[in-house]
Amino acid sequence: MPFSYRLRPGLHWTLCGGRPVFLDFAGDRYFCLGPMLEEAFLRFLSGDLTADDLGLQPIVARGLFVREEADAATDPVVPVAPATGDYLDEPGRRARALDLLAAMWWQVRWAFRLRAKSLEAIAVGIGSGSWRAGRTPADAHRRIARLAASFAASALVLRAADRCLVRALAFQDLCVRRGIYPQLVFGVRANPFRAHAWVQLEDKVLIGDYEQVRLFTPIAALG
Repeated sequence: MPFSYRLRPGLHWTLCGGRPVFLDFAGDRYFCLGPMLEEAFLRFLSGDLTADDLGLQPIVARGLFVREEADAATDPVVPVAPATGDYLDEPGRRARALDLLAAMWWQVRWAFRLRAKSLEAIAVGIGSGSWRAGRTPADAHRRIARLAASFAASALVLRAADRCLVRALAFQDLCVRRGIYPQLVFGVRANPFRAHAWVQLEDKVLIGDYEQVRLFTPIAALG
C-alpha cells in the first residue's frame, strides 16, 4: 500500500522571516529546526523529497511527521483571515462591576488551567461541541464592547504584559458564553523571536491590539 507523511496532529508551522517556525501544542513550545533539517523540510513541502527519500528520515525521527496511507484524509487546517483592524474603534466605555469581576475571575481560572493542562488538551476542549459556532446574536457589538471594557479595566489590577494567552483564552471563553464565536489566533515574529495570542472575529481583532497583531505571522487558530 503506498504511503505518505503528513505533519502530526497538534503541530503547526508557518514561514517567519524566511524560516519555518513550529508550534507544538503537545509540547507547549515553539521551535525551529537546524539548517539541514530545515532544508529537508522545505524540500519535502515543495515536492523535491518523497516519503522514500533518506533525506526525510531525520525529520521523521524527530516526530514531526506521521506515516499514513497515501489516500488517507488529513486534518483540516483552520484558516485565519488576515487582520485588517480592531473590532472596536470608538473610545472604550466604562466597565460594569459585574463584567469586571467576570473578566478578572476568568483570567485567574485560565491561568490555573494553563498550569494544570497542556495546550493540546485546551485545544481539544476548544474544538469540542461546547465551543461550536452558532448564530451570532444581533447585539454582538454591544456584548463585545462590554467585554472589551471589562478586560481593559482588569489590566489595572491584573498585569496585562506577557499574559496575552491567558487574556485571549479568557476573552474567547466569555465570548462563547455570550453566543459569540471568534477564533483564538497564535502568531510569531522573528529577529528577535516573539509570540503573541489574540482573539479575532472574521478579520477584526477583539483583544490583542491590531497594532501589535499586524507585526506577527499567524501560525495556528482555534475555534
